[in-house]
This record gives sequence, C-alpha cells and structure tokens, in this order.
Amino acid sequence: EIGYPLKGNCSSPLSYPAMNLTWYLNGKRVKESFKVSVSAPDAGNEKRKPVSTIIGLEHEIDASTFKTGKAVIRCAAEFFHLYQKFVECTVDEERPRPRPSSVLGTRDTSSGSQLALSFFTINTGVLLAVILR
Repeated sequence: EIGYPLKGNCSSPLSYPAMNLTWYLNGKRVKESFKVSVSAPDAGNEKRKPVSTIIGLEHEIDASTFKTGKAVIRCAAEFFHLYQKFVECTVDEERPRPRPSSVLGTRDTSSGSQLALSFFTINTGVLLAVILR
C-alpha cells in the first residue's frame, strides 16, 4: 500500500575485511537505513577480526515501487573483485478483491494491513529478510 514501509535486513558471512553490501529496488540502487558490523565472538584480541556486515532497508512504498505489479528487491555482497553474490526477492503487489457495495450497509474499515515475511539464503551465507506491512 502506498505510504507503508518496505523493510528488510541483509547480512553477510564473516570476512576480513568486511564485505560491501548494497540494496537494489527494481534495479536501482537504494541507500541502506542502517549498517552494522559484528565481530566474530571467538576473535579475541586479534587485530584483524572477521566481521559480519548487516544492512537494513526502510523504503516508503510509492507509485513506482510496484510499477509493473511486482517489486524486485536485491541485496548484493561484494568482496573487492574477488567475490560477488546476490540474493533477490520478487514481491507481487497485493490488490484487494473487490467487494459488492451495499447502499444501506456500512463499509468495513476493520481490515488491517497484511504482513509478509520472506527469508532467502544462498550458499555464501548472505541472508535477506523482507517485511511488507
């Protein structure tokens, strides 16, 4: 629904240095809402600690989000030019079923927004979670 947030999280496997993660929505790069690097718990006092990168996505749904009836969300992981992987999720636009109207009846406004949660994982460990509300 226009105006509602599209939220997601994407995380990378442990690496040193940290991997670069990037969000794409319908093929266009979008800025992450947050970025966190988490060190390996058993890294101790090492100078070169392996870290996992986590980025968030919070995008307000507008008319262009589902321009073709679908939104394609992609998280790309890159480690210099040595490693590149991505995970992608396609979300269909939810269209409410038309209801017969009643001249005398009242309109039901109690139906709330729906929540969809999707998890995708690939061999590299990049994880994408998308929440539509």
